[in-house]
Amino acid sequence: METEARRTDQESTADDTSALGGMVKRLGAFHRTVDAGNLADLGTRTRFYSVDTPIWSDPARDDHLFVIDRGFAFAFSILPDGRRFISDIYGPGAICNWSRLNDARLRTDILIKRRSNVARIPIKGLRERARDVPALSVALTRHEHTRTLRASRRTRSLVVGNANEKVMHTLLDIRDELGAVEQRQDWFVIPFTQVEWADTIGVSFVHLNRTIKDLVEAGRVVRNGRRYQIADLADEFSRLEYRRSFHAGDREDEDLSKSFASPN
Repeated sequence: METEARRTDQESTADDTSALGGMVKRLGAFHRTVDAGNLADLGTRTRFYSVDTPIWSDPARDDHLFVIDRGFAFAFSILPDGRRFISDIYGPGAICNWSRLNDARLRTDILIKRRSNVARIPIKGLRERARDVPALSVALTRHEHTRTLRASRRTRSLVVGNANEKVMHTLLDIRDELGAVEQRQDWFVIPFTQVEWADTIGVSFVHLNRTIKDLVEAGRVVRNGRRYQIADLADEFSRLEYRRSFHAGDREDEDLSKSFASPN
């Protein structure tokens, strides 16, 4: 059986549009005419990562967009006091380094989690395709604007919310991100380590665990190891004024393509 270490060194050698299925599903929620054909023949290649890997260590980082096929990644920055802050999360179908589509000089600090499979799309090809296919350009822009809005709402929660609100908001965002491609069951697995989760909300590992325990005891969260369930989604949406962004199940009653003005 092929080991993960060997798989890490092996990359696809032919255009692998199949690895963009999650991206197509995401974009289709923002413009219904987007389909797999819009992303065909771009020279997409895939790579499997057996260990946690910063995106800047990949030679393809300068001229490719990285799209999660399977797995998870997160954006981070190092604060002046040396602490790490995790600012965004990326699940299946997500574009990790979107900013490079407009400015390839921007450094993107993103960690791709172990056992993730990532599709890498040549930036030049996607930029030209988006010019030729207006629906694709509109969907890409809407999707990334929605991601930016979600991150800004989470930042507000981190600034003004108490510990319970910070952890719950992060749980809702993780559920939203992991469920973007397929409607998952009520339970979902946290793709972070506990330390990484703590870095997402700016608290200590001990404080995070104490807060999770409080939420479980209050009946707001059900936990089984790394698997979590939010007891009453409607109540949490209302309590935190949470706006759903990507989750496939939530999209059944909220057409994201109508959340924006129609293109000319």
